[in-house]
Amino acid sequence: NDERFQPAPPRGLLTTTYSDDFNAVKALGRGTGSTRTPDQTALAPFWEGNASVHWNQAANQIARANHLSMSRNSRLFALLNVAMADTAITVWSAKLQYGRIPAEVTWRPATAIPLADTDGNPETAPDPLWQPLVNTPCHPEYPAGHPSMNGAAATVLLSAFADDQVFTLTTGSTSRTYASIAQARSDGNNARVWGGMHYPSTVAISDALGEAIATYLNQHSMQRR
Repeated sequence: NDERFQPAPPRGLLTTTYSDDFNAVKALGRGTGSTRTPDQTALAPFWEGNASVHWNQAANQIARANHLSMSRNSRLFALLNVAMADTAITVWSAKLQYGRIPAEVTWRPATAIPLADTDGNPETAPDPLWQPLVNTPCHPEYPAGHPSMNGAAATVLLSAFADDQVFTLTTGSTSRTYASIAQARSDGNNARVWGGMHYPSTVAISDALGEAIATYLNQHSMQRR
């Protein structure tokens, strides 16, 4: 874990950011009665798939379509996977660091929304029956794993290719074809809110964390001798 990329502490319970986060995921992320579109409802479980697998699928197809040389392919895939690995280490270190501090807000929506009458924030109303669309992972909410990986991987690919690339991703027996790296990144990030697992501000901070790590590695690692 590189402390240069450690995210700042999560927003407090009485902040406007938390109120906005809470109310956004309360409306969008609920299992039934949500404000999601049908496509957003389908995207949430699709992007629950393994982020590393998704982005390696994309890189493989894009590299083939662009006829990369063996040396450029070697660097691309090394950079992609080292960036995602370093990002994952940083994110899980931060989850554990902030998750063990009672005063930091690392509650998942599945906890925060039913218990909102205990948070001291008049802008958050409890819903005791609220359930997320996608099952909540059993580790702290902040920062977010999938969005950080999306940020890292998309940054690597966008450093080597134009955004308008066609590639097909699969989760289980479901496939989805994209014509844009940025659109896949956006869907993957928003899916964490649509699924009810993460807050919008956590997603944005985590994506930026992955982007920062990937940018640093691209500039300082695996250069020609």
